Amino acid sequence: MKFLRILLLLFPLNGLAQNIIRFPSEILSSQKSSDQSMVAITTIDSVYIIDINSFVITKKWKHNELYPIVVGFHPYNNNVLLLQRNNINAGNISGMSDFDRLKYYYSSQKTWSESPLDSLTLWDITNSKLLRTVTGSFYIQFGKKDGEYAGVMNQVYSYQYQGGTNYSARSSDLNTSDGETVKTTRIGKACRRLLMDKQRRNLAISWYDGYINNQSAYSFSVMNFLDHRQVFAIDSLAELVTDYCFSPSGERLAIYANFNKDKEKALRIYDVTNGKLVSEIRNGVIITI
Repeated sequence: MKFLRILLLLFPLNGLAQNIIRFPSEILSSQKSSDQSMVAITTIDSVYIIDINSFVITKKWKHNELYPIVVGFHPYNNNVLLLQRNNINAGNISGMSDFDRLKYYYSSQKTWSESPLDSLTLWDITNSKLLRTVTGSFYIQFGKKDGEYAGVMNQVYSYQYQGGTNYSARSSDLNTSDGETVKTTRIGKACRRLLMDKQRRNLAISWYDGYINNQSAYSFSVMNFLDHRQVFAIDSLAELVTDYCFSPSGERLAIYANFNKDKEKALRIYDVTNGKLVSEIRNGVIITI
Protein backbone atom coordinates (compact mmCIF):
# COMPACT_ATOMS: atom_id res chain seq x y z
CA MET A 1 0.00 0.00 0.00
CA LYS A 2 1.34 3.41 -0.90
CA PHE A 3 2.14 5.70 1.97
CA LEU A 4 -0.31 8.60 1.95
CA ARG A 5 0.98 11.93 3.11
CA ILE A 6 -1.75 14.52 3.65
CA LEU A 7 -0.82 18.17 3.64
CA LEU A 8 -3.45 19.95 5.73
CA LEU A 9 -3.52 23.72 5.87
CA LEU A 10 -6.31 25.65 7.54
CA PHE A 11 -7.15 29.20 6.60
CA PRO A 12 -10.31 31.35 6.54
CA LEU A 13 -12.45 30.71 3.48
CA ASN A 14 -15.88 32.29 3.75
CA GLY A 15 -15.24 32.16 7.46
CA LEU A 16 -15.47 28.39 7.84
CA ALA A 17 -14.07 26.22 5.09
CA GLN A 18 -11.02 24.00 5.28
CA ASN A 19 -9.00 23.06 2.20
CA ILE A 20 -7.11 19.81 1.99
CA ILE A 21 -4.63 18.79 -0.68
CA ARG A 22 -3.81 15.09 -0.76
CA PHE A 23 -0.69 13.68 -2.34
CA PRO A 24 -0.28 10.06 -3.52
CA SER A 25 3.13 9.71 -1.86
CA GLU A 26 5.35 11.33 0.75
CA ILE A 27 6.29 14.98 0.53
CA LEU A 28 10.08 15.20 0.29
CA SER A 29 10.45 18.99 0.46
CA SER A 30 8.69 22.33 0.08
CA GLN A 31 9.63 26.00 -0.31
CA LYS A 32 7.77 29.30 -0.70
CA SER A 33 8.54 31.84 -3.38
CA SER A 34 10.18 35.07 -2.22
CA ASP A 35 6.94 37.03 -2.71
CA GLN A 36 5.01 34.45 -0.65
CA SER A 37 2.58 33.78 -3.53
CA MET A 38 3.47 30.17 -4.35
CA VAL A 39 4.70 26.96 -2.77
CA ALA A 40 6.73 24.30 -4.59
CA ILE A 41 6.50 20.72 -3.33
CA THR A 42 8.37 17.60 -4.43
CA THR A 43 7.39 13.97 -4.03
CA ILE A 44 9.30 10.91 -5.20
CA ASP A 45 7.97 11.34 -8.76
CA SER A 46 6.43 14.79 -9.21
CA VAL A 47 6.69 18.54 -8.65
CA TYR A 48 3.63 20.50 -7.53
CA ILE A 49 3.16 24.28 -7.63
CA ILE A 50 0.45 25.61 -5.31
CA ASP A 51 -1.04 29.10 -5.33
CA ILE A 52 -1.14 30.23 -1.70
CA ASN A 53 -4.11 32.59 -1.97
CA SER A 54 -6.47 30.13 -3.66
CA PHE A 55 -4.75 27.05 -2.23
CA VAL A 56 -5.03 25.07 -5.46
CA ILE A 57 -2.44 23.17 -7.49
CA THR A 58 -1.66 25.33 -10.51
CA LYS A 59 1.04 23.12 -12.03
CA LYS A 60 2.24 19.53 -11.76
CA TRP A 61 4.82 17.55 -13.71
CA LYS A 62 6.90 14.37 -13.53
CA HIS A 63 10.50 15.25 -12.73
CA ASN A 64 12.26 11.92 -13.49
CA GLU A 65 14.85 12.78 -10.84
CA LEU A 66 16.23 10.91 -7.83
CA TYR A 67 14.83 12.11 -4.49
CA PRO A 68 14.73 15.80 -5.51
CA ILE A 69 14.39 18.54 -2.92
CA VAL A 70 13.32 22.13 -3.59
CA VAL A 71 16.19 24.59 -3.25
CA GLY A 72 13.88 27.50 -4.02
CA PHE A 73 12.31 29.76 -6.61
CA HIS A 74 14.52 32.19 -8.47
CA PRO A 75 14.15 35.41 -6.40
CA TYR A 76 13.25 37.66 -9.34
CA ASN A 77 11.68 35.11 -11.65
CA ASN A 78 8.96 32.91 -10.15
CA ASN A 79 8.89 30.87 -13.34
CA VAL A 80 12.29 29.34 -12.55
CA LEU A 81 12.55 26.65 -9.87
CA LEU A 82 15.75 25.15 -8.46
CA LEU A 83 15.78 21.49 -7.43
CA GLN A 84 18.58 19.29 -6.18
CA ARG A 85 18.62 15.62 -7.06
CA ASN A 86 20.01 13.14 -4.54
CA ASN A 87 21.71 10.06 -5.93
CA ILE A 88 20.37 7.66 -3.29
CA ASN A 89 20.56 3.90 -3.84
CA ALA A 90 17.37 2.72 -2.15
CA GLY A 91 18.68 -0.84 -2.09
CA ASN A 92 21.46 0.23 0.26
CA ILE A 93 18.99 1.82 2.69
CA SER A 94 16.17 -0.70 2.83
CA GLY A 95 13.25 -0.72 5.23
CA MET A 96 12.83 3.07 5.22
CA SER A 97 10.28 5.46 3.78
CA ASP A 98 11.42 7.79 1.00
CA PHE A 99 11.58 10.75 3.37
CA ASP A 100 13.57 8.79 5.96
CA ARG A 101 16.03 7.66 3.27
CA LEU A 102 16.55 11.29 2.30
CA LYS A 103 17.01 12.32 5.93
CA TYR A 104 19.50 9.49 6.55
CA TYR A 105 21.45 10.37 3.40
CA TYR A 106 21.90 13.97 4.52
CA SER A 107 22.84 13.04 8.10
CA SER A 108 25.48 10.50 7.03
CA GLN A 109 27.12 10.45 3.60
CA LYS A 110 26.39 14.06 2.64
CA THR A 111 28.13 15.44 5.72
CA TRP A 112 31.61 14.38 4.62
CA SER A 113 31.63 13.17 1.01
CA GLU A 114 31.14 14.92 -2.30
CA SER A 115 28.32 13.83 -4.59
CA PRO A 116 28.83 15.39 -8.04
CA LEU A 117 25.80 13.46 -9.33
CA ASP A 118 23.55 15.24 -6.82
CA SER A 119 23.09 17.94 -9.40
CA LEU A 120 21.30 21.25 -9.14
CA THR A 121 18.60 21.49 -11.80
CA LEU A 122 16.85 24.63 -13.06
CA TRP A 123 13.29 24.23 -14.32
CA ASP A 124 10.95 26.33 -16.45
CA ILE A 125 7.70 25.98 -14.48
CA THR A 126 5.33 27.11 -17.26
CA ASN A 127 6.66 24.55 -19.73
CA SER A 128 7.68 21.88 -17.16
CA LYS A 129 11.07 21.93 -18.88
CA LEU A 130 14.56 21.27 -17.55
CA LEU A 131 16.66 24.33 -18.41
CA ARG A 132 20.07 23.51 -17.00
CA THR A 133 21.97 21.04 -14.83
CA VAL A 134 24.88 22.02 -12.57
CA THR A 135 27.18 19.76 -10.53
CA GLY A 136 26.02 18.89 -7.03
CA SER A 137 29.27 20.28 -5.61
CA PHE A 138 28.06 23.82 -6.30
CA TYR A 139 26.01 25.88 -3.81
CA ILE A 140 24.28 29.10 -4.85
CA GLN A 141 22.12 31.90 -3.46
CA PHE A 142 20.62 34.59 -5.67
CA GLY A 143 20.23 38.25 -4.82
CA LYS A 144 17.31 40.48 -5.74
CA LYS A 145 18.69 42.05 -8.89
CA ASP A 146 19.98 40.63 -12.13
CA GLY A 147 23.50 39.23 -11.83
CA GLU A 148 23.62 39.37 -8.03
CA TYR A 149 24.55 36.05 -6.45
CA ALA A 150 26.80 34.13 -4.06
CA GLY A 151 28.16 30.72 -4.98
CA VAL A 152 30.60 28.18 -3.57
CA MET A 153 32.19 25.55 -5.81
CA ASN A 154 33.91 22.71 -3.99
CA GLN A 155 37.17 21.54 -5.55
CA VAL A 156 36.44 17.84 -5.93
CA TYR A 157 38.90 14.97 -6.25
CA SER A 158 38.26 11.24 -6.61
CA TYR A 159 39.80 8.30 -4.78
CA GLN A 160 39.39 4.54 -4.68
CA TYR A 161 37.95 2.83 -1.61
CA GLN A 162 36.89 -0.82 -1.29
CA GLY A 163 36.84 -1.21 -5.06
CA GLY A 164 34.68 1.84 -5.72
CA THR A 165 35.21 5.46 -6.71
CA ASN A 166 34.49 8.03 -4.03
CA TYR A 167 34.68 11.82 -4.04
CA SER A 168 35.82 14.40 -1.53
CA ALA A 169 37.04 18.01 -1.37
CA ARG A 170 39.75 19.82 0.60
CA SER A 171 38.97 23.34 -0.61
CA SER A 172 36.39 25.50 -2.34
CA ASP A 173 36.04 28.77 -4.25
CA LEU A 174 33.66 31.41 -2.91
CA ASN A 175 32.34 33.67 -5.68
CA THR A 176 30.12 36.70 -5.19
CA SER A 177 28.79 39.28 -7.62
CA ASP A 178 26.88 42.51 -7.03
CA GLY A 179 25.83 42.51 -10.67
CA GLU A 180 28.89 44.42 -11.83
CA THR A 181 32.02 42.92 -10.28
CA VAL A 182 32.88 39.36 -9.25
CA LYS A 183 35.11 38.48 -6.30
CA THR A 184 36.64 35.02 -5.80
CA THR A 185 38.31 33.65 -2.66
CA ARG A 186 39.87 30.20 -2.26
CA ILE A 187 38.97 28.61 1.11
CA GLY A 188 40.60 25.49 2.55
CA LYS A 189 37.30 23.81 3.43
CA ALA A 190 34.36 22.18 1.65
CA CYS A 191 30.96 23.88 1.71
CA ARG A 192 27.92 21.96 2.89
CA ARG A 193 25.30 24.71 3.02
CA LEU A 194 25.20 28.36 1.93
CA LEU A 195 22.71 31.02 3.05
CA MET A 196 22.58 34.74 2.22
CA ASP A 197 20.62 37.30 4.25
CA LYS A 198 17.87 39.33 2.56
CA GLN A 199 19.95 42.50 2.68
CA ARG A 200 22.82 40.81 0.77
CA ARG A 201 25.24 41.90 3.47
CA ASN A 202 26.40 38.57 4.88
CA LEU A 203 26.70 34.88 4.09
CA ALA A 204 26.31 32.02 6.55
CA ILE A 205 28.21 28.88 5.54
CA SER A 206 28.57 25.44 7.12
CA TRP A 207 31.86 23.69 6.35
CA TYR A 208 33.42 20.25 6.30
CA ASP A 209 37.00 20.83 7.46
CA GLY A 210 38.29 17.36 6.67
CA TYR A 211 39.26 14.17 8.46
CA ILE A 212 41.34 15.34 11.42
CA ASN A 213 42.68 13.19 14.27
CA ASN A 214 40.74 10.17 13.01
CA GLN A 215 37.40 11.95 12.90
CA SER A 216 35.43 14.31 10.69
CA ALA A 217 35.69 17.97 11.68
CA TYR A 218 33.23 20.75 10.92
CA SER A 219 32.98 24.52 11.31
CA PHE A 220 30.63 27.41 10.63
CA SER A 221 31.27 30.99 9.57
CA VAL A 222 29.56 34.25 8.68
CA MET A 223 31.29 36.20 5.92
CA ASN A 224 30.76 39.60 4.34
CA PHE A 225 29.06 39.34 0.95
CA LEU A 226 31.16 42.00 -0.80
CA ASP A 227 34.71 41.53 0.51
CA HIS A 228 34.53 37.98 1.99
CA ARG A 229 35.77 39.24 5.34
CA GLN A 230 35.03 36.76 8.12
CA VAL A 231 32.54 38.35 10.54
CA PHE A 232 32.71 35.49 13.03
CA ALA A 233 33.26 31.74 13.12
CA ILE A 234 32.53 28.67 15.22
CA ASP A 235 35.32 26.12 14.92
CA SER A 236 35.96 22.52 16.00
CA LEU A 237 32.38 21.30 15.77
CA ALA A 238 31.74 17.57 16.15
CA GLU A 239 28.72 17.63 13.84
CA LEU A 240 27.76 19.45 10.67
CA VAL A 241 25.59 22.52 11.22
CA THR A 242 22.56 22.35 8.92
CA ASP A 243 19.79 24.29 10.67
CA TYR A 244 20.22 28.08 10.71
CA CYS A 245 18.54 31.25 9.47
CA PHE A 246 18.94 35.02 9.51
CA SER A 247 16.36 37.29 11.11
CA PRO A 248 14.34 39.45 8.64
CA SER A 249 16.64 42.40 9.42
CA GLY A 250 19.79 40.31 8.98
CA GLU A 251 21.06 41.51 12.36
CA ARG A 252 20.52 38.20 14.19
CA LEU A 253 21.35 34.62 13.28
CA ALA A 254 19.67 31.57 14.81
CA ILE A 255 21.64 28.31 14.82
CA TYR A 256 20.37 24.93 16.04
CA ALA A 257 23.32 22.60 16.51
CA ASN A 258 25.45 20.46 18.78
CA PHE A 259 27.96 23.04 19.97
CA ASN A 260 29.50 20.78 22.62
CA LYS A 261 30.27 17.17 21.79
CA ASP A 262 28.95 15.70 25.04
CA LYS A 263 25.78 17.80 25.25
CA GLU A 264 22.44 17.88 23.44
CA LYS A 265 21.66 20.26 20.61
CA ALA A 266 20.80 23.83 21.51
CA LEU A 267 19.33 26.87 19.79
CA ARG A 268 21.65 29.87 19.87
CA ILE A 269 20.98 33.45 18.79
CA TYR A 270 24.00 35.49 17.65
CA ASP A 271 24.48 39.18 16.96
CA VAL A 272 25.72 39.11 13.38
CA THR A 273 27.61 42.42 13.60
CA ASN A 274 30.11 41.17 16.18
CA GLY A 275 29.49 37.44 16.54
CA LYS A 276 28.41 37.81 20.16
CA LEU A 277 26.20 35.07 21.59
CA VAL A 278 22.98 36.80 22.68
CA SER A 279 20.96 33.91 24.08
CA GLU A 280 20.74 30.13 24.17
CA ILE A 281 17.81 27.75 24.54
CA ARG A 282 18.67 24.30 25.88
CA ASN A 283 16.13 21.80 27.22
CA GLY A 284 13.46 24.48 27.23
CA VAL A 285 15.56 26.86 29.35
CA ILE A 286 16.41 30.29 27.92
CA ILE A 287 19.84 31.56 28.90
CA THR A 288 20.50 35.24 28.19
CA ILE A 289 24.17 36.04 27.84
